[in-house]
Amino acid sequence: MTHDQPRSRRGRPAKPPLSREAILHEARDIARTEGVDALTMRALAQRLDTGAAALYVYLRNRDEIITTLFDEALAEVPTPKEQHSSWQDEVLEFAVAAVDQLARWPGLAASQLGRIPRGPAVFDAVEAVLSCLTRGGVDIRRAALAADGLMLMIVAHAAELAAVTRMPGTLEDQIDATRTAMQRLDEDRHPTIRANIDALLTPSPEQRVRWSLRAFINGIDETPVPAS
Repeated sequence: MTHDQPRSRRGRPAKPPLSREAILHEARDIARTEGVDALTMRALAQRLDTGAAALYVYLRNRDEIITTLFDEALAEVPTPKEQHSSWQDEVLEFAVAAVDQLARWPGLAASQLGRIPRGPAVFDAVEAVLSCLTRGGVDIRRAALAADGLMLMIVAHAAELAAVTRMPGTLEDQIDATRTAMQRLDEDRHPTIRANIDALLTPSPEQRVRWSLRAFINGIDETPVPAS
């Protein structure tokens, strides 16, 4: 005599248990492939086959998810080490690498403009930069302002690079359109622009980032701090 085996009423496999890491895993995927603007609690809930309210048990809100992703991305950047000929080179290579890393996440750097990030990786980066500067002889008041300004430049450059890659057309298309607009400028009103179009448009985005960071870093030791 045979007995029928009990059959599950569930029409599909059981869902994996919900957890903070499961939520962040899906959040990373959305942010990487669709951009931070597409990262909503509803989109996460749909991916995880749950209600949006369940997510708040593990993470306070969307802002906490995004700032966590920002901190994770920054944590991938090696902090400045004593492996270059000068502290300026150490800080520059860190900053360039940080811009490159954050620019790979569409909208992530832009989401942090106007905020003061407070994640562990942010503090690790600031600590490393401060240590590098003071080790090189920069006084702490100047180093503190420099570290703040450097982090702002990193985020701003990364935000711009990420935005450029998601605009319609190619970068070359945008440069060509800008060149055409410059060529149409009135020579009496904008004589310097009209005479130097190639100089204005030739450097690549990466070259512009490196140059502006280098210019900022080179000026740290020469710029007076505000009077207290």
